Amino acid sequence: MPFDCAVVYIARGAESGLEQCRRFFQSYERYPAGREHQLVVLVKGWENAAGRPEALAMARACEALVLELPDDGFDLGAYFRASDLISAPWLFFLNTGSFILHKNWLALILQAAATPGVGAVSCTGSWGSTHVRSYPWYFWVSYLGPRRGLPTYWRYCRRYGFFRPASAPPFPNPHLRTNAF
Repeated sequence: MPFDCAVVYIARGAESGLEQCRRFFQSYERYPAGREHQLVVLVKGWENAAGRPEALAMARACEALVLELPDDGFDLGAYFRASDLISAPWLFFLNTGSFILHKNWLALILQAAATPGVGAVSCTGSWGSTHVRSYPWYFWVSYLGPRRGLPTYWRYCRRYGFFRPASAPPFPNPHLRTNAF
């Protein structure tokens, strides 16, 4: 049966990949999505990592479609490759460190994504800005003390161009993170 939504999870073996896979799959089984979907697991980076059979077993226990990909580039490269192979009109991407915290999580994400005027939805993000007003001098002074705080603040602003008005829009300057979008 074709699904109109695919949840794409990267199971990357590098670093603490097996622990992160366990956490994701435990949360996936614990919290119902609230929406029919196909789970797609992108397996990459397990060449020199132990635990590959366990990660594959967890994916198959959730009836996931498993796609093996080379471990080159960043997660976005794997997302692009996967999107060429998946026919669902809605795709929700989760990186290796992602895990689920709430029931009906996918229904909530898709409800937000289907809202008129919304172009993309993410579980995390920021309203921050690299505009100079976003980095008040008193933060640096309180963090480093008055003798080191102000000089550090000025060096930081000069280095990253925060005094140039065109360097970034002022707050709010929203963006979406790619760990869950």
